[in-house]
Amino acid sequence: MEYLVNKCPVRELRDVSATQVVIDNVLHNEHFSNRIPEGVVPAALTFIVENSAQGKRLYGESNGYYGDEAVFVGVELTSGY
Repeated sequence: MEYLVNKCPVRELRDVSATQVVIDNVLHNEHFSNRIPEGVVPAALTFIVENSAQGKRLYGESNGYYGDEAVFVGVELTSGY
C-alpha cells in the first residue's frame, strides 16, 4: 500500500460494498483464505487511483478499453491479497 500511495494519487473509498468485494475475493480463494488465522475477521482498504499525475499512466495503459472507468484497488490486510 505504501508503494501505491507514494507513487499515485489515490482516494480512499469508505464504501462497505467495495470493502466486502475485496474480503469475499479473499475468502473464496483457497490460497489466500488459508492465510487468515481462524477466528480473525478479514479487513480491507479500498482506493480509486486518480487519473492525474502518475495515475494517468494506469489509465493510459488500458488503451481506452475501459473507457472512463476508475482504476479500483483493494487490499486485504491480513492475507496481503
